[in-house]
Amino acid sequence: MQPAATRLLLIGAALLYGVAALGNGLDRWATTHAQTRVIPRQFAALSLPRDASAELTAGRHEQAVLLASRAVLAAPSEAGAVSMLGAALLRSDQSAKAYSAFQVSRQLGWRDLSTQAYWVTAGVSLSDQEMTARHLNALMRFAPGLPQSEEVLQLLESSPAGRAQLARYLAQGPNWLALYAKGASRLSPDLFAVRLNLLQGAKAGGKQTDCGTVADAITDLAYSQSRYVEAAQLWQLVCRGAAQGLVHNPDFSQPQRNRDLPFEWNLPGTGGVSANLGGGQLIVRNENPGDAIVAQQRVFAPVGAVRLAWSAEAEQDAAQLRRAASLLCLNGTDLAVGARATSDGAGGYALDIQVPDGCSPQLLVLRAPREAGEIRFSRVTLNPLTGAGR
Repeated sequence: MQPAATRLLLIGAALLYGVAALGNGLDRWATTHAQTRVIPRQFAALSLPRDASAELTAGRHEQAVLLASRAVLAAPSEAGAVSMLGAALLRSDQSAKAYSAFQVSRQLGWRDLSTQAYWVTAGVSLSDQEMTARHLNALMRFAPGLPQSEEVLQLLESSPAGRAQLARYLAQGPNWLALYAKGASRLSPDLFAVRLNLLQGAKAGGKQTDCGTVADAITDLAYSQSRYVEAAQLWQLVCRGAAQGLVHNPDFSQPQRNRDLPFEWNLPGTGGVSANLGGGQLIVRNENPGDAIVAQQRVFAPVGAVRLAWSAEAEQDAAQLRRAASLLCLNGTDLAVGARATSDGAGGYALDIQVPDGCSPQLLVLRAPREAGEIRFSRVTLNPLTGAGR
């Protein structure tokens, strides 16, 4: 058997196993609650499919077929009973009869997970991307967290036809869109680029997940995998607003999110330091000796000369504000060392910095010298210096 064909069979088997495991849990739930008033009477008919499932798990395939057949006779319009018969027949090497059973359950209801898993597997085996995507969409709508579905998604992403089919369902804004976006952090760079492109297409059509649901994936890419460029691409797709420029939220008009993200203002906070952001200002105070970092975000300044500028007012010694902002490489090198900030005398400060090769992204930090008392930052910008701007 060819390696590709073997992989397809393994993907299908994993998906069917995952659905079977989930189905066993649902069976146990139904059995436990079958006598409660809130469960419809027909749930009692789950006993026969449940018993058939137990026989199937024990390897007694003929007995499973018998019990599943009785379940179908008891509830011929229940997709679950018919799909159990299909599964039992499949395990009994009666693939033609299993196919017929799943054909029937396919017509009875899209909510039956085993039926959808069977047809996803059939689509994979036949390299039929339309069938695979259609039934995977149905499966994920009712079981979006099934881990085995991720392999099928990646299989679809690996071909132009599969990507076209995925794009069609993503354009509908399915309930599994957030999980699809989060899964990007587990992909290789090549597959990440494919998924990002599909997510961009969905966004262009008005379908997008919210930033909070993808925050963990963004931080994992950045902090755990050091894939900062890809983390920033995912962040820009699902989180960033309309503002342009190297610094996010340069005028502090947007409130801080509940989740710290690498490319937005983070307020580290320590004892003796206070910081409040929003409404057009970052208001900070440092009661500790020396300077304290009160806000930071990762940025992508290009190699060469850049100008870091900020506007701020100090309650006490305003001269201290000349050292209130800096740019660091991720190895801790402070690029502002040896440079001197200029002041326009009206609360505006500027610092010209040379960004070397191998220093990307950088950490933009704002500091609060104790001698300045309360500081009110109102704007921070970072721009390349070119030609006449130098």
